[in-house]
Amino acid sequence: MTAPVLNVLIWKIYDPTLNLNTVLKQMYRINLMNSVNVFAAVSLSLTGSIIAYCYVQRRRKATWKAVGRLDEITIYPLKAGRAVSLEKAECTEFGLREVYDDDNANRFLLRDRYFIVYEEETKNRFSCKINPIITKICLNVKQGNVLRLTCPDFTDCEFKSPSTTSNAVKSRVYIYINNESETVDCGDVPAKWLSQVILKKDSGVRLVYYDEQSIERRHDDRGMVAMYKSIFPKIKSDNLGAYAFLSSFLLINQASLDDLNSRLPPDEQPVKSTNFRTNLVISGIDPYEEDELRGIRIGNDAILKYIKFCTRCVVTTLNPDTGVFNPKCEPLETLRSYRMPVDDKINKLENWSPIFGVYFGLQRPGIIRKGDIVYVKEKHK
Repeated sequence: MTAPVLNVLIWKIYDPTLNLNTVLKQMYRINLMNSVNVFAAVSLSLTGSIIAYCYVQRRRKATWKAVGRLDEITIYPLKAGRAVSLEKAECTEFGLREVYDDDNANRFLLRDRYFIVYEEETKNRFSCKINPIITKICLNVKQGNVLRLTCPDFTDCEFKSPSTTSNAVKSRVYIYINNESETVDCGDVPAKWLSQVILKKDSGVRLVYYDEQSIERRHDDRGMVAMYKSIFPKIKSDNLGAYAFLSSFLLINQASLDDLNSRLPPDEQPVKSTNFRTNLVISGIDPYEEDELRGIRIGNDAILKYIKFCTRCVVTTLNPDTGVFNPKCEPLETLRSYRMPVDDKINKLENWSPIFGVYFGLQRPGIIRKGDIVYVKEKHK
């Protein structure tokens, strides 16, 4: 109840003989400014109430609808390296990581794309486009804090996990064009081994690690992110993860993969999800329906938000098991025949590359497991 109305009631109670018109005139003369202020306050309050009501109604009308299932969880501890399949993982702001349990409480936990190899002279990251042997290198945990690098035809390399103390050796490495990131060096033992595998000599390659506890967070506001953000406004540095390309999570649809394989030339072998270096494979939706997913919940807790579709490069033609490129550039050529963007601005930005898969960012952290139900928000009329 506003102040002017209260005043009228008080005055009438105090003196019932007062004329109501006299009271109102007195009110107008004395409380003109107060009335204006009260009107503004009431209007603001009413507007806020309407907004809050609409928000509540919108939340009430939006429910989670089960649409599919999570079939695969994959991380690439060494960027450009071999895949590691997981039964469960934690969705974090930096991407997927292994989950603590009673058996690995003191064990080094692997995370997606947390290690990279770079050329010591130029500080440029090695890419499997130029050095395809990297796709055959697997980084895993032997036990505790001892890590192991393996590659066919080479003796295994074991080394202690990167130091996270203030004495750690740090360096800045070019992850992508105009995108430099701080890193923690892993020491001379893996550096020598990787140099022998990649360059066939004892030096020239370093292995580094992204330790979010001791180095500054990776940003790219002037380079790649700025370039993409002009067309894809949802892209932000906060979604970059550790050393991932544009976002922390990459998802494909099994039905889309099956459809692609059905279109390949008869003499081509089917491609696998690891050809696309994806983190999550889901099933239960129609082919390419993943393009329309704007937010998903996996299991009970983890919620991922849409960033943009994923365009594909020549890495998809690299056999992840043999490290050999497909001589006919498949499946890339087949994808180009039916999955090209329709916007010329996008084609120019993406170097005329076809679409396959979707980038997601983290909205709410949580544990996910193979077999979890995948939900989308369903809005009722």
